Amino acid sequence: MVRINMVTKKKLLKHYEQGNIHRFLQVDGWTGPIADDLIKPDKDNDWICCTETIELRKSPKELAVRVLIHEGTETADAIRLLKKIISSMKPLQGKINISRNNLDAPYCVQILKANTKQKKKE
Repeated sequence: MVRINMVTKKKLLKHYEQGNIHRFLQVDGWTGPIADDLIKPDKDNDWICCTETIELRKSPKELAVRVLIHEGTETADAIRLLKKIISSMKPLQGKINISRNNLDAPYCVQILKANTKQKKKE
């Protein structure tokens, strides 16, 4: 694992201002309940959501997927959430098309629920 030295916010901002604008589909896996009527956690008290995000990056488009795991996360939680994220992505065919019309949080939650129902039938 690569360790990065602690840097200041000012240095980070200077670094990122040199990057290009990139659009991403951001998929988040959460553990625990939230104060939201739209999203209901699953039986493990997990939930998956996704949204469009725009970031400044120097990385090329060939860096297709980047996984960020918050420091202090239990390994078992990370593995369980990554599996659920993979499952939620399977119905999406072809290239990822980031559009608020079809890839907002309710859409991703519906995909996750549909996958859960399908597995119960099997």
